[in-house]
Amino acid sequence: MRFTNRSLKVHFADFLGKELADKDFQTQMRRTNSPVSTMWKTNTEAMFRASKMGNIVSKPNKHVTQALAQKTMALKLMSMDFSSAAIGKKPFQM
Repeated sequence: MRFTNRSLKVHFADFLGKELADKDFQTQMRRTNSPVSTMWKTNTEAMFRASKMGNIVSKPNKHVTQALAQKTMALKLMSMDFSSAAIGKKPFQM
C-alpha cells in the first residue's frame, strides 16, 4: 500500500490477480448458490461444510461456545458484585 498526494495505490501479488480473474472463483468461494427465496428452506450448515470456504474455515463447536459464553457472563456478574460491594465502604482498619 502506498499513499501519494492523498491517493491510495495498492499492488497485489500477480498470482492473486490470476486466481481472482478465474471465472469459477466466485462460484467456488460463495457460501451458497441458492436464490434468496429458498434460503429459509435450505440446510445452510451442510451447504457451508460442502463448500470450499467451509473446508478452509471451520465453525466452532456450538456447545463449547455456548458454555464459554455462560462462564464469561457469570464472571461479569461476579465482578460487578465484588466491585459494587466495595463502593461506599471504608477500608478495613486494625
